Amino acid sequence: MPKIQKKQKADVAIPTGSMGDIVFLLLIFFMVTTVFVEYRGIAGIEIPRAEMTERLEKKRGIAHMWISDDGKIMIDDLPVVMGDIAGLIYPKRVDEPRLIVSIIADVRAPYGIVSDAMRELREADALQVNFSTLYAFSR
Repeated sequence: MPKIQKKQKADVAIPTGSMGDIVFLLLIFFMVTTVFVEYRGIAGIEIPRAEMTERLEKKRGIAHMWISDDGKIMIDDLPVVMGDIAGLIYPKRVDEPRLIVSIIADVRAPYGIVSDAMRELREADALQVNFSTLYAFSR
């Protein structure tokens, strides 16, 4: 009776020779298709001038709020109405406890709207507020 020989098992190794090429192509793909967020805000806002300013260097944890001269409000490029500001800012403040709200208001914006927006920010417990201005050289 002849002996039955076992079948040889197939090699289970995964070829990794082209792995570097695939990673390089994926890297190029993600670099080309990535879009960086740039806030546009409301067009035509004229920022008030200030005698002395302090530049806000920290880039993370900032919510930009634009207030136009006709009372339109946008937060991070999303149009909002006055009663929705606290509901929009509060979750951001919970995610980032050191959230700074940068108010960019037109020089002709009614102060009542700015005051109401600040009241909404207090309700959202966002107490760190920055008013964006242009530095006026008065020499």
